[in-house]
Amino acid sequence: MKVFIVTGEASGDRLGAALVGGLKQSIPDILIQGVAGPEMKALGVPSLFEMSELVSHGGI
Repeated sequence: MKVFIVTGEASGDRLGAALVGGLKQSIPDILIQGVAGPEMKALGVPSLFEMSELVSHGGI
């Protein structure tokens, strides 16, 4: 199974890390990639882009 997760800020990275941890426990051979912050990267998720480069603040 392959999963791609995109996080755009710190709280998304925390939630994504919790999801990654649960998925890896349930499906040990899962492949997870995405746009990850430091918490998801610590769990071995490679990031296609640095999350800090994509984050924007303020209105559109």
